[in-house]
Amino acid sequence: MNARESTGAGRSELRALALTPYPDTVPSTRYRLAQLVPALAEHGIELTLAPFLSVEEHRRLRGGGGRVTVARTMLNAFRRMRGLLADVARYDVVLVQRGIGLLGDGGLLRRLLRAHVPVVYDFDDAVYLPQEGGRRWLEAIRDPEGTTRALCRAARLVLAGNEHLATFARSAVGPGDGARVRVLPSVVDTDRFVPAVSKGGVPTVGWIGSDSTVPYLESLAPALRELARKTAHRLVVVAGVRRPHLPGVSYDFVAWRPHAEVSHFQELDVGLYPLDDTPWSRGKCGFKALQYSACGVPCVASPVGVLRDIVLPGETGLLAEGPSDWADACARLLSDGVARSRMGEAGRALVQARYSVRWAAPRLAAALREAAA
Repeated sequence: MNARESTGAGRSELRALALTPYPDTVPSTRYRLAQLVPALAEHGIELTLAPFLSVEEHRRLRGGGGRVTVARTMLNAFRRMRGLLADVARYDVVLVQRGIGLLGDGGLLRRLLRAHVPVVYDFDDAVYLPQEGGRRWLEAIRDPEGTTRALCRAARLVLAGNEHLATFARSAVGPGDGARVRVLPSVVDTDRFVPAVSKGGVPTVGWIGSDSTVPYLESLAPALRELARKTAHRLVVVAGVRRPHLPGVSYDFVAWRPHAEVSHFQELDVGLYPLDDTPWSRGKCGFKALQYSACGVPCVASPVGVLRDIVLPGETGLLAEGPSDWADACARLLSDGVARSRMGEAGRALVQARYSVRWAAPRLAAALREAAA
């Protein structure tokens, strides 16, 4: 290992490069890695983020440009990443998060491996499946399953966001190498995401998500109509620009803003986390449930994947399936402030113990050191 002695702390300093598909303006990069950078530094790890797409390139692609715009943007990003990999040997270890590029990683992965730098592969979604809502012609080029399996096989360690993803990773590395696969859940900065000092007035139910996940909320329209008949409450929806279609449901729409990120959660009394039970959803890491809980907000969630580990019925929140279940569960929390408070406190304690930056940083630091050694 090409480690250096850090000044002051006396522990060896390790230089790590994180290759990410997106800039840290995107939640998958910001929460999975960027928020851990200061904490990793305390453990002697200097982590540098190198996104495939710049902030401007990502904004351009999200703007819905045609094939020529997409192709030109991807080509520029590919050339920049190829140049970066030519100098990658100055790092002690490289962490690949989700993927090196967005058009299949074969050429870039071969270039990385020729540098003989240890690789750690990290993924927190079912990236081996076609991306929901992705461009069909791009998905045909990417070969997500083949790319993910290749990255798993090439890595000294694989960090999966939950056990469902780890099962896929173990199948990729082979029966004799399962020990190379570890579960590292996505985590919340519990020093930032804290409960509100006080709340009052009509209790508030809320859903916070991206525009791409609005359909999950729209599936709750019948339950939300029934809830309105059961108990008085305010419904708040926080998203980008896409307003959900909820016929017969009255709600307040709030555009998500980075500077108000924590307060979006703090103003809620009950959070909503609906999912459909699909292979893609089972690969999710339940991050919104963690954010609700860190802010002391119990949530009602679908019993899908890792949500069963985070939302413990009657302890940290409630699980629901059909419309009546959802309406009853929300009404129960809205009408019982004591239960809300108790579940909120238990949920925050769970996040602090098993899903916080303070919990994850030393474990990620140890994994990077192990791979580098």
